[in-house]
Amino acid sequence: MSAPLMNKMAQENTQPDPFIYVDDSSMNSQDDSQLLAGPKNWKKHQECTSFTQTQHKELEALFSCNMFPDKNLQRKLALKLNLPDSTVKIWFRNRRFKMRKQQQQQQKSLKPPNQILPAKNVSTASTSPHFSPQQFQISVAPSHLSP
Repeated sequence: MSAPLMNKMAQENTQPDPFIYVDDSSMNSQDDSQLLAGPKNWKKHQECTSFTQTQHKELEALFSCNMFPDKNLQRKLALKLNLPDSTVKIWFRNRRFKMRKQQQQQQKSLKPPNQILPAKNVSTASTSPHFSPQQFQISVAPSHLSP
């Protein structure tokens, strides 16, 4: 390539090449946990909640009466059970999913499996898959022939 062409290309591309230009000062300002965490808008994984027997009984009792409690009822239950509102909300969502899954399993178990029934026992003259003329009797109505 000629030198004027190289200069023209360099003028058009004003942004630095990410493979050549590295700013080491920004790498030292963040600790490793921030680099591995990824974008700031990612949600952190919520640890599984272990419910006490009392909490579980209360939640199940309300679920048996009302599968879709409104926010006000969820909030009251959360305060009573000393749980966050979001935990109660998620518990009801998961419980509805579990119930649907159980219903689907019951429907599958009640439905008879798709089976191919054996053919009726038909005696045939031959065991070959082709038909022989002896298996069929053709009856033809007598035609009136003139003498």
